[in-house]
Amino acid sequence: MIDGIFAYPDHLAALLAAAILAYALLRWIPKRRSTMLGTLIKNPALRKLLTGTHAHDLRRPKALLSSVAIMLIALALAGPQWGVRSELVPSLGASLVICLDLSRSMLAKDIEPSRFERAKLAAV
Repeated sequence: MIDGIFAYPDHLAALLAAAILAYALLRWIPKRRSTMLGTLIKNPALRKLLTGTHAHDLRRPKALLSSVAIMLIALALAGPQWGVRSELVPSLGASLVICLDLSRSMLAKDIEPSRFERAKLAAV
């Protein structure tokens, strides 16, 4: 069932990994930050004064939105698909692209005519 819904169902493991990573980061980062601040600033009153409280209100929503974004990217990598339509497209010919070096070294006269002229003749 999943094979028909996703182009790359194996990439759904990335979605699971992203969810686990997001949860771990949501739990680990605040604890790590608190521990680091406690190590840096021993006095709790001074720590509260220096760090303030206005940023605390936005940390959780920012972390949650970042986690959701990571999971949605992982879901997009799985290539969700719906609806099936087969269409035969006739091939009228082959596409051909020719790239030529246009640097000054192509103007060298080590072969007659120049390397650039020889490349143009070979392309035709």
